[in-house]
Amino acid sequence: MVGTAPFAWGASSVEVPLQISEGAQFGSAFQPGQVVSTSFGSITIRFTACDTGFFHYNTTYGNGTFPMKALTIPTNEVCAGG
Repeated sequence: MVGTAPFAWGASSVEVPLQISEGAQFGSAFQPGQVVSTSFGSITIRFTACDTGFFHYNTTYGNGTFPMKALTIPTNEVCAGG
């Protein structure tokens, strides 16, 4: 499962479309044409404060939400009131 999405500095959330790939082999047997990627769903990461938020997923296997807490903040930034 993989996903990427751009986001603006200072944004409080980002939605990331997910894809899942299958069909190819590793190592010397790898052939790019054998890779089949299909849409798998999406995740949304939203910060509700400078150090807390939630992670919401919506996939072909179900959906749910998990709370999260930032482990670090950007260099020279301060998390006040969060």
